[in-house]
Amino acid sequence: MANSNILFYPNNDNTLIPIIIIAGLFFILGLVAWANCVLIPCTKTINKK
Repeated sequence: MANSNILFYPNNDNTLIPIIIIAGLFFILGLVAWANCVLIPCTKTINKK
């Protein structure tokens, strides 16, 4: 029964790099979505003048 824990808990705890990658992608996508929400109305008002 002691060997079954090896299947569920691998020895390498390198989870920091994937978390940083996911957080970076989340930030970039959020920034792009926010920029779209801000820039689209702004460009509509500029083009009306």
